Amino acid sequence: MDIADQRAIGRLEGKLDHIIADQDRARTERKNQYERQEVTDRHIEKIGQKLDALDARLKKVEESASEISKWRERGVGAMMFVSIVAASIGGAFATLGRDSGVRLVCSSRDLRTWNEQICKPL
Repeated sequence: MDIADQRAIGRLEGKLDHIIADQDRARTERKNQYERQEVTDRHIEKIGQKLDALDARLKKVEESASEISKWRERGVGAMMFVSIVAASIGGAFATLGRDSGVRLVCSSRDLRTWNEQICKPL
């Protein structure tokens, strides 16, 4: 082996050392990337669990909200019913009062001034 062959072998060894160093650096970078990816995956999993818990709570709130809405609608219906009954009773009293002869008679002849109206029952 002469000097030229030894130089060629030395250059090849140097290139191989660079390739091996690049492989080691790539291996380390992949390891770091996989570790970061695991952290990200765990974080995404925690977010998914929180989202599932939030969905369960939201379903409970929706049930309560729909129940409140039902009670509000029932309250509006009850108020309408009471109003109709009160109007009917008032109409019945007005009709019975008119038919029974209980009235107030206001005559303009008896008025001395507008503020001094005299109303008498019959």
